[in-house]
Amino acid sequence: NAKASKSAFECLQAEMTLTKGSLSKLEEECQYLRQELAKQEHELNHSQKSMSEAQEKLLKEKTALQERYQALETDCKNLETKLVSEFQERRSVEASLEDALKQNEALEKEIEINLEECDEKQEECQALIVQLQQIQGALSDAENESSEQQG
Repeated sequence: NAKASKSAFECLQAEMTLTKGSLSKLEEECQYLRQELAKQEHELNHSQKSMSEAQEKLLKEKTALQERYQALETDCKNLETKLVSEFQERRSVEASLEDALKQNEALEKEIEINLEECDEKQEECQALIVQLQQIQGALSDAENESSEQQG
């Protein structure tokens, strides 16, 4: 009976070691996902700043265009040339803004996916902690039985 208890104790120790290894690996993966999340949040902030700057640039160009139009109203030909140029610049800025918005949406989706993965890994960690606690309880019980049988 002492052999059976010792064998059960050794099995529980081995299972506890494997569970600790799995838990450690999951914690590493969770840390990696947190780092990725932080990096993506940084990229998202950068994208939002770029979008804000593009909007400011667009507003400034619009104001400048209005001032030029009033100043050059008598010289229609030069005004038309400048308006064509400004329109093309505006389209370029709008295209950049659209690209920034698309990139922002993609980053938000990636963050959402990473948060879900992190939550899943956390749940796995919690399950492993519960298993480890059960194993530790069983190990403690086996040790108590072993010491009672020896005593």
